[in-house]
Amino acid sequence: MNLVRKNQHYAIPRGSAASQGIDAEKIAKLVTRFYEDVRNDPELGPIFERRIAGDWDPHLDKMRRFWRTILLAEGSYRGNPMAVHQQLDGLTPDLFGRWITLFTAAAEDTFAPEPAKVVLGKATRMARALSQATGCA
Repeated sequence: MNLVRKNQHYAIPRGSAASQGIDAEKIAKLVTRFYEDVRNDPELGPIFERRIAGDWDPHLDKMRRFWRTILLAEGSYRGNPMAVHQQLDGLTPDLFGRWITLFTAAAEDTFAPEPAKVVLGKATRMARALSQATGCA
């Protein structure tokens, strides 16, 4: 199942996103900042590094497409984030809390307060869904 395609109706309509200051450039900045923090995080970094094995560029490109699809209804991401996260060894409920903490810092540094709230609403729902899908809920 392609979760993102199935749930695209949850994306922010394009005109609305742009009016809130959410665009592809800021999404790219958010993803770059967030994954820099993840890579440097003593708990999350090793889990992602085991999976990505030093090949971060394709992952970052995929995550930019993912968040553009979620936030801008772009539709450029095809994948199943639930299945991918179920394969990550070492995830715990606390780590999803850590994930959202890092994402919150990146979003608040990237966006003005109102669009940051919109982005964080999507991220919080995603973290909750991933946590449940991986059996960490």
